[in-house]
Amino acid sequence: MRRALTFLIIAAGLAAATAQQPAVPDAADPVLTIVFKDGRRVQSSAVRLQGGTLMSAVTDKGIKGEIGYPLDTVQKVEFPMPSQLQTAAALLAGNKPIDAIAQIEPVLKSYYPLRAIPGNWWPQLAMLRLNAMVLTGRGSDARPLITELAHSAADGETMQAIRVEEAAAWVREGSPDKAVAQLESVIRETSRPDIAARAWVETGNGLSALKRWEPALLAYLHVPVFYPGQKNLLPAALLGSARSLAGIEDVDSAKDRLQEIIDNYPASPEAVSARTELDKLNKTNPNRT
Repeated sequence: MRRALTFLIIAAGLAAATAQQPAVPDAADPVLTIVFKDGRRVQSSAVRLQGGTLMSAVTDKGIKGEIGYPLDTVQKVEFPMPSQLQTAAALLAGNKPIDAIAQIEPVLKSYYPLRAIPGNWWPQLAMLRLNAMVLTGRGSDARPLITELAHSAADGETMQAIRVEEAAAWVREGSPDKAVAQLESVIRETSRPDIAARAWVETGNGLSALKRWEPALLAYLHVPVFYPGQKNLLPAALLGSARSLAGIEDVDSAKDRLQEIIDNYPASPEAVSARTELDKLNKTNPNRT
């Protein structure tokens, strides 16, 4: 069978190239599979991009080198899942975003040069990084990462998650109508509960920005009612619902919801906001009706 391109780089040249752009940062001797659009499958110990060419490490009669394949002939590369992906996801689920970021950062950096290769793990890692930023109150700093994610080689469901974060940025930037329309589309199309729950929270945020308090309240309540397993989103949904209740002047219910956040999620960023807003409500509305 004809080789796609020439055997290009020998010995030291390959070592230098792959050291600059490692394929799988947490595996000592990784095995990757390149899947071509014509059905062929080729194994490799490392890959990297050189312009529009996928460079694959090979060894021929003891000599190390690379073979190049046009990227547009490649359906995907099957990379082993980085162990940090599951670890960071578990930390986020346990409301430990700072620890999750510490897990993600090194492997995210290593995968960055490979982000245009279909099948790579950079979009999923970057999404976890983005979610961690939001949970630590740094969502307003996320625009560059959101923009880069929107141009990544992400799979369909990951792209839906990216659309949610793009809509969240539009809410922060003052375009809630645009955000709500996109979120409605995501909710219809996604099959993942974590993406749907996040979309409902951001729908509530968009409707709140429009002062449409009753539909905002219903949006937030989707999370505890239909997605109670998404525990990392419950504080945000409860805080949003408290603000919506205050918006429709159900002050006593708003107070109860804020106290629920303080009691059940004391270490969350939302608990800080809940204490401030509860103090304000108690001063302006001291007596229960």
